[in-house]
Amino acid sequence: MPSETVNGFIGRSKELRILEEIYAESRHKTCAVTGRRQIGKSSLLRRFCTGKRNFFIQFYNGSEEQNLDRLSIGLSSFMGSEIKVGSYAEAMKLLMDITKAEKTVVVFDEYTYASASASFVSSAVQELVDWIVSETESMIILCSSEMSALEDEISSYGKPLYGRFPLRLKVGPLSPQETLGFHPGMDRMDAMRLYLTLGGIPIYHSLSTASTYRSNIEACYLRPPAPFSNEAMSIVNRELKDGDKYTRILDAIGNGATTIKEIASKCDVSEQLTGMYLSHLSSIGVVRPLVPMAGANKRERRYAITDYLVAFHYGVIMRRENLIGNREAECYDDILPTISTQLGKSFEFLCRDFVGKAYGCSEVGSWWGTIGSMSEDGIEEEVDTDIDVVATVSKGKDRIDLFGECKFRSRMMGMSDLETLMRRVGGLHGRFNPRYILFSASGFDEDLTDYAADNGVLLIGLDVLFGDSPAPPLG
Repeated sequence: MPSETVNGFIGRSKELRILEEIYAESRHKTCAVTGRRQIGKSSLLRRFCTGKRNFFIQFYNGSEEQNLDRLSIGLSSFMGSEIKVGSYAEAMKLLMDITKAEKTVVVFDEYTYASASASFVSSAVQELVDWIVSETESMIILCSSEMSALEDEISSYGKPLYGRFPLRLKVGPLSPQETLGFHPGMDRMDAMRLYLTLGGIPIYHSLSTASTYRSNIEACYLRPPAPFSNEAMSIVNRELKDGDKYTRILDAIGNGATTIKEIASKCDVSEQLTGMYLSHLSSIGVVRPLVPMAGANKRERRYAITDYLVAFHYGVIMRRENLIGNREAECYDDILPTISTQLGKSFEFLCRDFVGKAYGCSEVGSWWGTIGSMSEDGIEEEVDTDIDVVATVSKGKDRIDLFGECKFRSRMMGMSDLETLMRRVGGLHGRFNPRYILFSASGFDEDLTDYAADNGVLLIGLDVLFGDSPAPPLG
């Protein structure tokens, strides 16, 4: 089922439920909310505050004076009279009166902007927090896109707010199911294509208003003003200094480099620096190292771009830049093969994430290496290959090894796909308790469906990935 839409607000039922539970408790009255920029934190908190007495302030990335002016405006609006505060301590005293008079939700959005411009602000906020917890029924929320900075404020021993925000809520991307609320009437295949292109960032989906995937790509990437054309680079530049260095790394990965050695060679940068850049990109959720499973070479660590919009930019737009904008009518058709390849890669990441959540896996990754194969001439040879999904599931004393294949294409999966996967697993070294799981965007043919039902093969289609049907049990 598509996610619920309430007064234009889509999804986030889990996050709202968590906040409501905190609000209803008498014991816990504080919460720290984090998440990357544009993930929808502010919209979530404004939705939560709807119908509740609240004081909501969003701090600027500016000076102490600017943020005190912002507090003065907010307090004046709330109290119905002109107020000018000269210090954070004065503002917090007024908020103590507000929170004591009646149950109130206080939200300090982008709090780390305030703490960065005035280091003593947290001492003033500490007094407010302690007051709210001990003397009122109110609730206070600190929110920030600068996740490590907020974590430092509330978790570092000796900092004023240490230990005062034990409850944390990290806001992540919307699920595929939740994004359907932005695209009523769009068919499931196009909706999944769009998710694999944009990820679960609400604002991207709200800007993608066409009814088909093709029309959205043409409007957002291929035709002026092309609102997403520079967004991938903006993401990196907002989060990291010297964005050009990281752009080169991402461009190398988008062109097929996966190991540190390959990426360093393409960028003409030392392997040590390349590893450092990859670590920084990983810290902001743009790049992720692949987890080697089932005996894959752990020394040859592989990397991939896992932010879907960034992956699409460097895997499609940058690679076909010469075709874009020249022949608008035919441009989409020209780059469609590259789009299909990139969406297939992103589909694998989505499937691995799904397996980890749906089956409580202790570890999820993939396998790559060589296995023996018979050539057309009857000669046995070693062939480079991979297994898209490898996961470990513990059920009591038993261990299940899940091996999976992912196909994002227009035709159904059949027995030949399962047999290929079985051959690859059979060529692995080691002892396994294998179960097979197949992911297909276009479903499964009758022979495979019948075989799977009789032999415990798990079949995952778009109906399961969009939450229309439950995940098949492991048994």
